[in-house]
Amino acid sequence: PELPKIATIGRLHPLERFVSKCRELMAGMGFQEYVGFVLTNKESNYVKMNYYDAEAIELLNPVSQDYSVCRTWLLPGLLKMLFSNQHRDYPQRIFEIGDIVARDSSTDTGTRTLRKIAGVIVHDSSNLTEMKASIEALLKNIGKKYDIQSFKHTSFIDSRTGEVFINGKH
Repeated sequence: PELPKIATIGRLHPLERFVSKCRELMAGMGFQEYVGFVLTNKESNYVKMNYYDAEAIELLNPVSQDYSVCRTWLLPGLLKMLFSNQHRDYPQRIFEIGDIVARDSSTDTGTRTLRKIAGVIVHDSSNLTEMKASIEALLKNIGKKYDIQSFKHTSFIDSRTGEVFINGKH
């Protein structure tokens, strides 16, 4: 092996530095990181979540039906992890920072990969306020101004969900 004859020094991409900071903050708040697959199936991503999204990217020839679509959100993977760890003691606080795939007709592939963060807190007296406090702590520590508004979603009980807006984007 030879050193390349390029006068440069490698470094992390700014997005990766940002993600590392978010990981540190989440771990500092007592969350454990989960790393899931980008590929999933319609049953896990939609049916079990009572959520149907026509925007899923399906594989033409999947090796397995367990991995036949690209995930469009992180929460189903976290809930699957909690289901697999029912034998573990409470509280359980897990998070994931990972990629999802969305349709985007403006790109050559018709898709766009987005980096998202999701977290769950499970114990006998967990509530929306506890999760909101974690979200606010994360956003304040990364220097983002935010707004949290009530949100309705078919996967959840009304009044127990919220949507985070940063610079007007959810």
